[in-house]
Amino acid sequence: MRRRFCVVLCVLFMACWCRAENTQISGRYDVVKAENGLIIGWRRASEDRATQQISIFDMQGKFLIGLTPLRLVPEAKRATIYDVSALPGRLIAVAVVYRKSEDTAPAASLLYFDFQQGSPLLALALDPSREVLRLTVDDDSDVWTLTEGVGEKKPSEQPMIVGYGPSGDVLKEVGKRSEFPLSENQEDGAGFGHTRDSIWFWLPGSTDFVTIKSHDTSLNRFVTGRPNQSPLETTVRAVRTEKGTLLAEILSSEDELHRGHFNFFSRSATTNEWKPFSPPCSPCTLIGTDNGQALFVETQADHLEVYAAPISD
Repeated sequence: MRRRFCVVLCVLFMACWCRAENTQISGRYDVVKAENGLIIGWRRASEDRATQQISIFDMQGKFLIGLTPLRLVPEAKRATIYDVSALPGRLIAVAVVYRKSEDTAPAASLLYFDFQQGSPLLALALDPSREVLRLTVDDDSDVWTLTEGVGEKKPSEQPMIVGYGPSGDVLKEVGKRSEFPLSENQEDGAGFGHTRDSIWFWLPGSTDFVTIKSHDTSLNRFVTGRPNQSPLETTVRAVRTEKGTLLAEILSSEDELHRGHFNFFSRSATTNEWKPFSPPCSPCTLIGTDNGQALFVETQADHLEVYAAPISD
């Protein structure tokens, strides 16, 4: 009886220790993202050439490399980062918009950096129809982008997804902006990423969920709907697991006069139903997935705490 009690006690102790275990990363950031076994944090806009705007850590919280995109353009006064993705040991991709002054037009760019040294490898000036809202780097060092708009061009002629090779050549353009009419807040909180063999995106406004095979042009699209747990739901962040479960952080409000509170939901690829998801910390923010776990970040005074929670796919 005593031996059985000790075994149960040890199991409970280990379970509690595992739930409490978390990772610390230094600094404070406007955006934090977990992808490809990395944790990436960045300050959205910067006018400071002396301070790193992007910091990259491994999953244990070890600092790996930092970047300051503003240093690459001496005449620019500000660099605004829309998204960052990286493949460990190989490539870092950054979607950045430069501005010389308030009287000049912003210039959108897609930047490649060497992961080991942080040295610039490539800078692509982007047409307004190719400006990047989200991006992800896959296992082949290909960079996939979700475009933000069409500029002054026809939506029927502009792609939703543009894929670039390691040398900056265009690999593929998929979908048309006209196929996904914009609605209010459709792109705020849009989800975008990759799995082993496909690219995916989710648009909160229309709740279109789209997967695209990496090596052909086939496109699978369906509507997920919303959790509908409150009168007003604004998606803050959406991520996806390798098995297809969609997770969303949603600001739930009773009306437009009250800010509301943050809730988390998951939608399995098998059940096709939104269910509440309990985060391991409060208040915290959803930042990504890794090895079947959802990753969350909690802001402290001088650092961030990263927590993991298992996902039932």
